Amino acid sequence: MSLQRFNQIFRGYMTLWVILSIVVGFVFGAAFPIIAHHLKALVLPLVFIMIFIMVIPTRPQNFVEAMRSPTEVD
Repeated sequence: MSLQRFNQIFRGYMTLWVILSIVVGFVFGAAFPIIAHHLKALVLPLVFIMIFIMVIPTRPQNFVEAMRSPTEVD
């Protein structure tokens, strides 16, 4: 599957992914409270990344290109 196709599917079902993530988070937190307590530190950075990706329009190809040549471009 190409990155563009994955991006289209992901953005097309964004509401479903958010609801599914919330449900899985609640179930995981209830089933494994000790592990969930330690994972709280990841919530803020992951939410920031999620909002950043939704607000800043990017193409998945940009990330691939950045990984291939991580030098700064003027």
